[in-house]
Amino acid sequence: MNTFTYPLIPRLIYRYANIPVTFVLLMYFFISVMALRISSFSIIPAFINVLLIYFVNRYYFRLYKLFPYKIEVDEQKMICSDFPFSRKIIQINFEDIERITGSIFNEFKNKPIHVYDGKQNVTIAFSLHLGRINDLLTIILSKIRKEKSDELLFKLRQHNIGMKNEGSNP
Repeated sequence: MNTFTYPLIPRLIYRYANIPVTFVLLMYFFISVMALRISSFSIIPAFINVLLIYFVNRYYFRLYKLFPYKIEVDEQKMICSDFPFSRKIIQINFEDIERITGSIFNEFKNKPIHVYDGKQNVTIAFSLHLGRINDLLTIILSKIRKEKSDELLFKLRQHNIGMKNEGSNP
């Protein structure tokens, strides 16, 4: 059984980076509220800070639901565990995978890769910072249904060809 985990720094960022960011944004929010005594235009930065706090934390709460920090893979399944602030364990059989999207399979490489299990109606995600990500993707692509694997490999080739053509034009 192969085990894939995140290195220390990405693991800390994906788990806890929202805490100091939220703290700093809250400080700016309180400063903006205090500045309302001087100028009513301070409501604009206060409103922007509230929006930033909301979106940063919404993003991280989604990560907490989708990101396992430990993925074990054998011949038939993936066992995903070590979710932030949760003890849940998700087992996904390779034949039940209906969709793989994100990152290298789409236009945006910094998005996480999402794996959708249609039988259980479960989605997990992992980023390219996962240790030995290429090995994990190779195993997944070799174990899922042939037509789904061919479709994903075609998307990957098309995306790589597009990247090469963009790089060759000055």
